[in-house]
Amino acid sequence: MVKTMSVMAFALCVSVAANAADVNFNQNIDVKAVISDMHAAPGFSVPLPKYISSQRWTSDSGSVWISPSMSPVNTVNLSIREEIEECHQEPVQTLVPNYCPPPVGPGHGGPGGPGHGGPGGHHRGVVLYGNYNGHHNGGGYGCGYHYETRYETRCSTYYGATMNKQSVVTVNRNPQEMLPWESDNFTVTLNGYGMNIQQPGDPAFAYSTNRVGDNFNINIGNKVASAPDRNGIAVGAFSVSGSKFSLALSDKWSAYYQGEKIRLHVELYKEKGGSDSLFDIRDLELDTAPSYEIGFKDVEKTGMFYATVKFTRIGNVSTQQQMDMGRTQSIPKDY
Repeated sequence: MVKTMSVMAFALCVSVAANAADVNFNQNIDVKAVISDMHAAPGFSVPLPKYISSQRWTSDSGSVWISPSMSPVNTVNLSIREEIEECHQEPVQTLVPNYCPPPVGPGHGGPGGPGHGGPGGHHRGVVLYGNYNGHHNGGGYGCGYHYETRYETRCSTYYGATMNKQSVVTVNRNPQEMLPWESDNFTVTLNGYGMNIQQPGDPAFAYSTNRVGDNFNINIGNKVASAPDRNGIAVGAFSVSGSKFSLALSDKWSAYYQGEKIRLHVELYKEKGGSDSLFDIRDLELDTAPSYEIGFKDVEKTGMFYATVKFTRIGNVSTQQQMDMGRTQSIPKDY
């Protein structure tokens, strides 16, 4: 009985071995297609649930300009929207080759026949286990692939609710003392924190404000000095005669500054390819007048010349802030 069992076992082993010898490892399997199928398989790449990253309101603003011709009652209409940022973690997968140590033993690391990995033979079969997919043709990289997954934050923004508000801004009196170059601008702003009003910088009056609900009252107080008009002084002519340069300036608002002074700072330059040469400086303090004439020292060199002008009002009408007019056009001196 034992003999019979041994013979049967031996016969079964021979049969299995014979069948194994007929196995064709090169079954024309499309590895790329298998990988593509895996990548598209349900559950292979699943984003995590979305969450609200931030929730805020936009802002809107309107202006109320103070001027002698303004209306005492001004209406400002504002509209803002809720801005919601929604995010989720998106899986990003990269196909990475596996590393396999070279096989050892007869028929693998050394010479071998078909179905082995050594010289003179080959061994290629699709390996699918977990997220692995690939083929094996010896040691090193190339015995399969696997996916490495990292998560990146992807966000999108959409709008939710809308808020519309109206603010009535009332001015207590007409600012008749406002000078023609002055302009004060109050800004009414609506945001997620509510409604507010912002006073102008460098104001022409001492202002105060008070709020009643979403409405505001502007109280105009005493006149105060503000910055002079940068464009109040203009270049009339910049010219050269022989070796003498001269500059004529006009004062648009001289009538408002009667009895006051003006300080002029004028510089004469020669163009010199990005490193211009300073030839003369004139610092003058003059009585305010409709026009001013500035002469420079004699210049013997030839070339292209220009002047720069800065001025300061000295008195009580304006602050003593220096105003930069920039430069004149360049003119040639040929001899």
